[in-house]
Amino acid sequence: MKQLAIILLTLSLLTACSTPYDTYKAALDEKDEKTSLDDKGDRAAAAKKESLKYDFEGSTVRCTTGDFVIEASYLTPEMVDMYYSMFKGGVYKNPFNADVFIIFSMTIDNRGDKPMTYNPRMTLMHVENGEPVQMKDFSSLYAFYELAETEDIEKRMESFRVTCFDTTVTIEPGEKVQKLLVYPRTKETPKSVILGVNNIYTNYKSHTIPLTFQDISR
Repeated sequence: MKQLAIILLTLSLLTACSTPYDTYKAALDEKDEKTSLDDKGDRAAAAKKESLKYDFEGSTVRCTTGDFVIEASYLTPEMVDMYYSMFKGGVYKNPFNADVFIIFSMTIDNRGDKPMTYNPRMTLMHVENGEPVQMKDFSSLYAFYELAETEDIEKRMESFRVTCFDTTVTIEPGEKVQKLLVYPRTKETPKSVILGVNNIYTNYKSHTIPLTFQDISR
């Protein structure tokens, strides 16, 4: 865990700021407005509504709620190489080609008293003037490598299995989970993106967390 913390602290990558995508933000604002009112339309409920607190520390975007904290960073190709060279002593090869994939590191810290679930396949990458992009899971990545006749597919997929989010995970109270999210690069690499972290469930409540990154052109 100490070594992993060192990896993440050395990932000085970008500065994140507020979303440039007005339509996406407007939809979230509308959702918040509706859920902040009680049946009588009493706006006092808005004051009691759990809010999202954002902090930006160099490469890291952190969103804090009453029950959990999400931290995410965009990893440049150099940082992905560094990650794999340090993860468990470098026993796993970096399975990704820099010109094909966009990589994020995500950490979810359950600070509540109930288990929470996270489905990474519902975390979409929103690019300006484009359709939302779905992450690469095990099956789709394997099919991509097989079609490309990539060598060492099994070793690459073993690295993916150990280090990357794939299917729904349960995070127990007090537990922290850190893995990578992998997306295909669009035809023209976007300068900024939003990760729409959807369908995190805790205490039977679904959360939607937008995380914005800029200057990811490389």
